[in-house]
Amino acid sequence: MEKIIHSKQVNYPRLVNALAQNLVPVLSDQTPKEFFTGKVENFLTCLHLISYLKESIMDDTDAETFEELSLIALYKSLSAKLQLADIELLLEEMPKILVMPYPVVEKICAVLIEMIRQIIKSLRSAGGAWKKIGALNHEIEMLKSFQGVINK
Repeated sequence: MEKIIHSKQVNYPRLVNALAQNLVPVLSDQTPKEFFTGKVENFLTCLHLISYLKESIMDDTDAETFEELSLIALYKSLSAKLQLADIELLLEEMPKILVMPYPVVEKICAVLIEMIRQIIKSLRSAGGAWKKIGALNHEIEMLKSFQGVINK
């Protein structure tokens, strides 16, 4: 029984260390673009982990620093090689991200709009997936609406 209780304890230093290992390279301009390739899910996980830690052990200042670093990492990962699944995952998380008070959020939004336009263009040239094109157009309108609210 004691072993079960210990296995449910959260190792907070380990979680914070994992955040640091994933996010500290964002601070350096020397970090290669390849570091960000295929890591959209990692950086979204960092955002979720920060929310959890903010409720338990992390003060607001540290949490804000880690949140912004996670968003900058997401932004940088958008200029690395991406899979369509990465874009779809990020689009699912955008309602949570759009309300975050960091300048990089608007940059993520702008890049996503352009990526979605390119996807729509590819779908049209392939001659199909009209339902998907409609859904993507809706995503563009949502992101553009966000930009309009920010720029007021």
